[in-house]
Amino acid sequence: GGVITITFHGQIYLDGGEIDSSELDSTMEEKIQDLMDSIEGKPVNSFSEICNLSSVEILARLIYQEDRDMNKGQNAVTFSIVNRLFSNANFLMRTKSNSIYSVITGLNQYESLGRDSNRTPNSYRPPISESDSDMEKEAWENAKRLAAITFIAVEEYGNTNEGVLENGDRNEKIIKKGDMEAYQQIIEFMEQQEDINGQPIKNEIDMRDSLMGQNSYDGRGREPIVKGGNYFFWYE
Repeated sequence: GGVITITFHGQIYLDGGEIDSSELDSTMEEKIQDLMDSIEGKPVNSFSEICNLSSVEILARLIYQEDRDMNKGQNAVTFSIVNRLFSNANFLMRTKSNSIYSVITGLNQYESLGRDSNRTPNSYRPPISESDSDMEKEAWENAKRLAAITFIAVEEYGNTNEGVLENGDRNEKIIKKGDMEAYQQIIEFMEQQEDINGQPIKNEIDMRDSLMGQNSYDGRGREPIVKGGNYFFWYE
């Protein structure tokens, strides 16, 4: 019952019919939009409530909280999360599988999810009310888009979880450490996409896997660079 597709000179031939690449772009955009639409942004009161949300919504809340800068800041946060999936550093402390959900909800991994910030709106209360500023709403929408693109990329190029699920794990695609082919596929896919303003999503932090806010950075790690409101560095 399956359909075999063949790519040839930018066209795809499907069951005898020719589909222009613009139609494929439209299909991907619909998939991204559907995931964005699934992110409700309702207020939560605890980390356990955060962990009960969908993985793509948790990811959006994390990106939004870590940086409101839509140009380079949010992009850098997003790619640092992907880098952490492939990092050989021991980031998995809460669950065993190396999936998006396990990494971003890992114990003491991301302060923006681990506790309710005094600043509002935040990851616990995203800007979905009429009283929130347009700037905050735009940053939230962009975070939702980046989260959707990242989730799609990992689900497309990650590995099937064939092991036994640990308590708290989800049956999502996992990343095998050192699988640079998958890493390049994920990065290339993401860089083919655009943010909510039609700007390309670029990885400008290489494979740096850690970040700290500019006001709290204490000099740790290797080769730190500044993007948006954060320092990005290799964990040591």
